Amino acid sequence: MPLLPLLLLSTLLLGACQPQSLTTRPETPAVLLPAAAVDLAALPAPEQLGRWRLDGDVVSSDQRLLHYRHSDGWQVQVAVQGFPGGWELMTPQRAVASFYGQQRALMAARLPAIWPRPLPWQQEQIEQLPQRPFPLFSGMVAAEPGQLWLLVSAQNGLFVRVYSSDLDRDGLAPLLWALIDSLAGSASTDA
Repeated sequence: MPLLPLLLLSTLLLGACQPQSLTTRPETPAVLLPAAAVDLAALPAPEQLGRWRLDGDVVSSDQRLLHYRHSDGWQVQVAVQGFPGGWELMTPQRAVASFYGQQRALMAARLPAIWPRPLPWQQEQIEQLPQRPFPLFSGMVAAEPGQLWLLVSAQNGLFVRVYSSDLDRDGLAPLLWALIDSLAGSASTDA
């Protein structure tokens, strides 16, 4: 008789160790929210921003590229694009941080074509001005003989990105804020 309880106990323990077939619910596909429609061609492209003159303007379906040139030959590339669908639900800091991360990764992927050795990111910072709802994210890679800066911020459902190898962050930030101010109130989105 003592053998029967031992046999029942071992059967229960072994049964508990067997893999269980779990019923899983079917995967729900991710829902992509549509981006707000922004007419990028209708946005103002200031002919002059401080000491910078508009040198080129290209509009595509998802972004507008503006090229500004200084009389000394310095160049700045500015890109304006709408928020992806759902990003307007993020906090301002999270939205700009996410966009900065994407742009930083894209820029890092392009760098090996220009500079053959790895370049570390330096002087990355966040600046939140009291009168601005969105922060400014910036970073720089140092390369011989100069440096390449990336600055991003947002306004009215638009991201603004500035690239330059000619000026530092302190020289680029006023240009970015001037462009954002020119866009203030001009972005008409169709819900």
